[in-house]
Amino acid sequence: MTSSLILWLRRFSPALLLLAFGAAGCSVGHVDDDGLLTVQWSLDDSFDPDACLDYGSSSIELVIYDRYDDVIDQFEARCADFGTSIELEDGAYGLDATLLDRSGRSVTTTLQLQVDVYEDEETFVDIDFPLDSLR
Repeated sequence: MTSSLILWLRRFSPALLLLAFGAAGCSVGHVDDDGLLTVQWSLDDSFDPDACLDYGSSSIELVIYDRYDDVIDQFEARCADFGTSIELEDGAYGLDATLLDRSGRSVTTTLQLQVDVYEDEETFVDIDFPLDSLR
């Protein structure tokens, strides 16, 4: 009887431990404090890819700053995509957005925004580059 109990415990003890941790409110695995920042842009209220050509833009540069104004990341996306999503930790951020030409030179003024990203949520930011933002 004792040997069969030992065999049973060896076989099922990992499952029993997982059940015990789950019942105690513990979790095993990766803790993710990230939220999603989705940036959408338009050119003079247009989402027409030809507007990128009219502006002379091939991409958008997004620069993300932390609360100390330190650059924490920089992204580039195709102008004609008109949107991108970035995973960020929960917090407050500065965001600079600039349209660039094929050589990486700015073709618009830089738009500066403040955004709050929340854990397990998607934050949407809409940006428009009006005609008077052209350099």
